[in-house]
Amino acid sequence: MSTDRLDELGVPRRAFLKRAGAAALAAPLIVSFGIDAIAEGTAVASQSAPNQCLPNQTFANQTFNPRTPVWRILTALSVGLEERVHGGPKPLLSVGEANPLAALAVEASLFEAAGEYLAAYKVWGQFIALAKARSKRLPERLAGYLIEEAERAQQELNCS
Repeated sequence: MSTDRLDELGVPRRAFLKRAGAAALAAPLIVSFGIDAIAEGTAVASQSAPNQCLPNQTFANQTFNPRTPVWRILTALSVGLEERVHGGPKPLLSVGEANPLAALAVEASLFEAAGEYLAAYKVWGQFIALAKARSKRLPERLAGYLIEEAERAQQELNCS
């Protein structure tokens, strides 16, 4: 805002800058209280996250979003069921092949949401073993992607 306009309004330049600065910092400050901020320890055992997989949250509401491995795995399986090889009538993946993999991915996600991170880690291990065992029947690129995403999920859990 120009000095002339401030003079017309009768607001000193210094006062305007103080108010504008306070307003610019207030919104991010207030919003930061509602999101995951710094993960701090607490003396109350029921409020602490054992390995900070989901810090400062009592309910894991971000477990099923597009940035999580389970979401990407389920999307890849869905696309594999719908996609046709070179326009042919057969999908890349059958429901029988996709169903056990999807079930394990969802089970791991549910364990993670419940705060049972070691159980989730083990289920991701079962997913990887099954995907490797079925890698001959799955399209090579899809099998590699599924294994990579499950390994990423295990790394995020940090329970090795």
